[in-house]
Amino acid sequence: TLPSVASVLTSQIPLCHGAGGRLGDFHALPEQAVTLAEVCREAGLATAAVINVQFLASKFGMTQGYEHVDPYSPKSNLDMRRATQTTHAALEWLVENGERPFLLVVHYFDPHLVYDPPQPYRRRCAAPEDRETGQHLFGLFGQLQSLRRGEYELPPSAYVRLSGLYDGEIAYCDAEFGRLIGGLADLGLDERAVVAVLSDHGEEFHEHGGFEHGHTLYDELLHVPLLIRVPGLAEDGQPIEDQVALIDVAPTLCELIAIPAPESFAGRSLVPALQGERLPERAIVSQGNRWGSKQVCLRQNDWKVIVETVPSETEGTVAQQYQLYNLQVDPGEQRNLSDEQPERLAAL
Repeated sequence: TLPSVASVLTSQIPLCHGAGGRLGDFHALPEQAVTLAEVCREAGLATAAVINVQFLASKFGMTQGYEHVDPYSPKSNLDMRRATQTTHAALEWLVENGERPFLLVVHYFDPHLVYDPPQPYRRRCAAPEDRETGQHLFGLFGQLQSLRRGEYELPPSAYVRLSGLYDGEIAYCDAEFGRLIGGLADLGLDERAVVAVLSDHGEEFHEHGGFEHGHTLYDELLHVPLLIRVPGLAEDGQPIEDQVALIDVAPTLCELIAIPAPESFAGRSLVPALQGERLPERAIVSQGNRWGSKQVCLRQNDWKVIVETVPSETEGTVAQQYQLYNLQVDPGEQRNLSDEQPERLAAL
């Protein structure tokens, strides 16, 4: 969450903005970083954020530029502000401040461990044995630590059940986001509000032998939703097939509201794509795993390479391991082609 959302706010990759790190060694976003909120505030917009995790709070430099911050810092992953309360906080701010041009960032935390959707979303999405209980199945921090250390193993059926509960959290979050959009309409703001919906990361349910997030750079963690609604554009807009990145969000929003993007923004505006144009081809870099060995990924066209730094046989030194995938024919990233295509691997 920390490196990913920092990339959204600064339009820079983690190597450049510096926020992120690993368990026990996290680094805040530097004060000299230029954020979307700072750009909007300087242009005269009201700026606010409703946040639900410490990684987005001032401790990690992530509130730069906001006039108003409504923070919630859970004491454990059993303690969170639900989407209903998050939407309520956002709507309260809009009622008081919506007359001004504004940037409002609303962070929903519900689709995280523990997966515990309320009814009727639990009943709608969960496996039969989980539909009527009020219990969480798995996901306390200590349990997750034991799983990552190899001290505990989930049975295959647990991933199916956890996935259903996760779907319930998403359905609940979606309904509450719909209530937020309805509130915009009730306030007469929907006809002038640009709305962007995105996620900072995905979740793994054993697609590559793991669980949750922060440990790999496979697409179940990297390929996140991005939806943009712009007043005046057709409501039945076509999906954009071009490859885009989280660093593109801030420059896109700047262009849509006619604010110049600062030179530090490394992403590109997606407005031409929203207008039906094709985007020039470009490689995308991904970084920032919290667990396991350090990894970096580059994706270009249909090809993706993952470089993993691991301890070598010589004590005190490291080596690099490579994975190469053709995402057009192998979207699940199951066949490593690095030995079969050494020239393409070297080029990437």
